[in-house]
Amino acid sequence: MQLVRSKLLYSLGRKDEARTEVMHLLRNDPMDEDLWVHLHLFTSGEESTKALFKAYDINPSSALVLNCLLTHYLSSGQIAQFFQALQMAKKYTTVFQNPHVLSLLHCINGLIGSSEKASLNE
Repeated sequence: MQLVRSKLLYSLGRKDEARTEVMHLLRNDPMDEDLWVHLHLFTSGEESTKALFKAYDINPSSALVLNCLLTHYLSSGQIAQFFQALQMAKKYTTVFQNPHVLSLLHCINGLIGSSEKASLNE
């Protein structure tokens, strides 16, 4: 219930309060990967990255964790790490059973297709 409260605080723009709430929840349950993912989402910079990798350490096969990890690598331009994480995601789960991985594959296909079209037009 308190995680719902944290999400609401964050959506209302009260990011510091949401972060504080999640940190409090983590003191009570430090092995909850969902809480670490939300800390990742509610923060930025090094704190966000550390929270994401803590969630991955706890449960590397979590669809939510893998989605955040893939998004992190893709948005930060770490393409080699992105493809390594994508291979891990494929190993842990069948692509067609994980809509997050499937949607990222569609996105990648679109990006690759667009870049190929652009190079053909040059």
